[in-house]
Amino acid sequence: MNIETKFNAMCVGKNESKTSDGKATFYTLAIVQNGQAGNIACSQDVFDRVLTSGQQIEVYDFTGVYRDGQYKNFKITHAGEAGSLIGGGAPQSTSAGKGK
Repeated sequence: MNIETKFNAMCVGKNESKTSDGKATFYTLAIVQNGQAGNIACSQDVFDRVLTSGQQIEVYDFTGVYRDGQYKNFKITHAGEAGSLIGGGAPQSTSAGKGK
């Protein structure tokens, strides 16, 4: 079962790390929402989209998916322009695709 959520948050940083053998790359965003901060996994598409304007802090509308399968995880799969969630419109976003 997958549970999808849409939320607005500030992105204050991002990190790319590789496994010791260099075969896998992991992407995370540092986000702040309602006074709480944390790092959340994201797709490479989202990683490449955020914080590209040169600003150190930017606000986005994110879509995240919780996957409740063999490997339970939460990952940000879309990042859109802040305000795209108002009025029920879908965010202008990038997609991670299936299986990532």
